[in-house]
Amino acid sequence: MPTPDFRPTALADRPVPADRPLPTHGPVEVRVPRQRRAPEPAYPERPSATAPRPVEVSEAPQGLAGRRALVRLLTGHGLATLAQTTTSLAAGAYALERTGSASLASLTVALGVLPYVVLSGLAGLVADLLPRSTVLAWSCGLRALLVAASAGVMVLDGPVGWLAVLAVLAAVAATPAYPSVAASVTQCVPDEGLERWNAVATGVENLAWLVGPGLFGLLMVVGCPPSVVALVAAVVCTVAVLPVLGVRLSRPARGSETSPGWAAEALAGLRLVASRPRLRAAMGLAMVDNFLYGYVVVTLVLLAGGAGGVLPGALTVGALVAVVVTGRLARAVRTTRLATAGLLAFVLALLGTGLATRAAGVDLRLALPLVGLAGAATLVAEIAAVTVLQRDSDPAVLARVFGVYDQLNVGAIAVGSALAGPLAQVLGAGPALVGVAVGAGVVAALVARGLRRAPAV
Repeated sequence: MPTPDFRPTALADRPVPADRPLPTHGPVEVRVPRQRRAPEPAYPERPSATAPRPVEVSEAPQGLAGRRALVRLLTGHGLATLAQTTTSLAAGAYALERTGSASLASLTVALGVLPYVVLSGLAGLVADLLPRSTVLAWSCGLRALLVAASAGVMVLDGPVGWLAVLAVLAAVAATPAYPSVAASVTQCVPDEGLERWNAVATGVENLAWLVGPGLFGLLMVVGCPPSVVALVAAVVCTVAVLPVLGVRLSRPARGSETSPGWAAEALAGLRLVASRPRLRAAMGLAMVDNFLYGYVVVTLVLLAGGAGGVLPGALTVGALVAVVVTGRLARAVRTTRLATAGLLAFVLALLGTGLATRAAGVDLRLALPLVGLAGAATLVAEIAAVTVLQRDSDPAVLARVFGVYDQLNVGAIAVGSALAGPLAQVLGAGPALVGVAVGAGVVAALVARGLRRAPAV
């Protein structure tokens, strides 16, 4: 079909050279309709799990609101842990009163620790799949119900076996709490404030475990039976739920949309720690630190003699000082160096304490400042190790990493505590402390070398 010619007749009759284009009626202007800009999202896009230094977005934004949210989470977690610890000791005292068996009383208390060693990894998975504030609220609420149930069993003079079951269930409910709190720190505060707020979080965690026995002892001294102690703990645990309920953190970012299965998800934190040398070194450093802590807590009771609780009190005072000064130290010293220095100072302080022990007893003039230094150094090392784990872990599995942390370090404390008595009986408390400090110092030097050489993520 021939192409129609739309030129005027006069132009159509003229011959047109082959190398010239046909004339047109002028340039053709093509108008492209203006596209409207899409509205910007209310929150920035979540980073992927492979981003080197991601910051998760939460409904409690970083800043003043984030700090307030974190304070509320720490308050609830601290009060719930204090109440749970107090109830566990009250259950042991009740078992001793009912049965007269020290072994059964000890078993009742020990059952309240066992789930931390077994289930913390799986609990970290729960804290990675759900909003961490929601996980902590459920943990505090369930613990409040179980503590109240334990108090009811004691008030009604119920069987000891029920208390053992309730102690296990309360510990199971508590296992997601610390992984949730540790992972929430990165949501609520900026990177430069991690050391300072980790000091606060670690201080709350440790003080809750220390104040619980103190509250139990105080109530027993004034004549309260175990049932009344448990009732007081139930009230404290109920109050712990209130500050947590008002916090809303977003669901953690997932590394991928496809799930590899529950078993693989549960082991993701362990695989991450095993695959990264820096995480392995930080975890190893924390394990050495907590092994020594478990060992020294029992040893100080053996060394105290007529000094009563003076030496354990000095350890607590040193830890309180560390909570205050660690943030300032972190601004002047690199975090990895701070972790190494804290652990080595802990080892040297324990070595000096062991050398200050004679056959007649411990020299308090030398031991008190050394034990205080040990209390500060152990907490500094742990805070720095926690900060390394937070910064170098993928945010999608951060709570699972701290589930592994809880498993390994509670186990390290248990091993250290279990070894203290037999070694002191065979070698003497002072010489055994010297030997353990030397051995731990060698391991600490190797771990610190690995932490220093491992590349940052």
